[in-house]
Amino acid sequence: MNRRVLRFALDPTLLLPFLALIPLAGNGQTRDAVCQNGAGEFSATSSTGVAVYVGTRKVEGFGSRDCESILSWKGRQLVAVPHAWQLDVDAMGIDLELGAPVLALQIRQTDADRFATYRIYSLKQPAQLLREITGSDTYSAVDTDLDGQVEIWTHDAAAVDDFDNIPLNAFDFPPTVVLRFEKHRLLDVSAGFVAEFDRQISAAKAQLSSEQLIAFKATDGTLAHATTSAPGELHSLTRTKIGILEIVFAYLYSGRQDQAWQSLRDFWPAADYQRIHAAIEAARARGILRQVDGTATSTGRARPKHKIPVFEAKARFDAPSPTTSPTRTAGVMIGPVSVAALMIADTPPVAIDMYMKRIGNEGEGPLEERTKVHLIIDDAGKVHSIQFDGPPNEQIKDATEGWRFIPARNQGHPVACSLELFLSSPK
Repeated sequence: MNRRVLRFALDPTLLLPFLALIPLAGNGQTRDAVCQNGAGEFSATSSTGVAVYVGTRKVEGFGSRDCESILSWKGRQLVAVPHAWQLDVDAMGIDLELGAPVLALQIRQTDADRFATYRIYSLKQPAQLLREITGSDTYSAVDTDLDGQVEIWTHDAAAVDDFDNIPLNAFDFPPTVVLRFEKHRLLDVSAGFVAEFDRQISAAKAQLSSEQLIAFKATDGTLAHATTSAPGELHSLTRTKIGILEIVFAYLYSGRQDQAWQSLRDFWPAADYQRIHAAIEAARARGILRQVDGTATSTGRARPKHKIPVFEAKARFDAPSPTTSPTRTAGVMIGPVSVAALMIADTPPVAIDMYMKRIGNEGEGPLEERTKVHLIIDDAGKVHSIQFDGPPNEQIKDATEGWRFIPARNQGHPVACSLELFLSSPK
């Protein structure tokens, strides 16, 4: 059952009226989507006049429902997704260097699908499919460095699922892949984000002790015939094996082959080295990188010469009206935006999806009556950063990582913007 309390597209002349917030998906679940199992919807019209609908489609003759997406303009329409169990809007109205603002949809056809399809549509009339990417569990378009370049962060999930008998959900860090369009070509730019891969490597190494590494190196590497009488020893060996693979994958996918293979030599049983080396190469060769048009030549990412400007988002009102009673919700309430006008965006951001756990669960107290947060929303419509007036709230911080917006626009282009939101617990 879809537990969304309310979802709707916002009028572009309003920034953020009061929104109902809903629980986040639990660990191991896919993130909440615009439409799932025939429940939930989103509709908005792009700056180019193409209307986007994502929502319920009734299955004729069966009384059941699933999800569909339709793009329409000037009496014409394109059925982007005729049916799907889960259909999500990752981004709308963003610039991927494809010559037009785009819509990016994440699609799962059935509830058994562990992997999603990512479709990118041009919102320039006539709307059309520009690109499709498959083989990952999740995709997210984001301006990582606020430098005006939008990257698509994803995983090479299908390639490593059941790798050496290890299911995908056993990996804390499945191989990360960072993609970006340049001159209409989809490039692997992962090597430009070494710092993120190094964080994964450090986290994986922190979970491995020298005793565990010595014990694993004394095995045959496959663990298929491992026998032990010590409780938990086989589990420990398996976790060690996964950690080593995560380290090797992180080096390999960030363009550092020498470090990857050296780590494999250092940690893996010598007699099994050639087999596992070949298996890793084969998995990567059949994975998501087969779909790219090339790899960025630089093994390091130069700092951008300058950050893009961050605009202020302007709404019709500057503070909640004392005569208006905000809608009560199961979670928290979001009040209107308070604006400090410097560079004002022509069009404020439009919420695609916002969701949050009930504040006060899991040991955290309720919000103060008026808690103010400061958000930077990037030009891909994702929350780049959040600051609190007062003590930080980890539940809110975690939730904002999944918030999505149609980005603010200035002079016809998507831009990053800052805004302030007032949050409060219902009484």
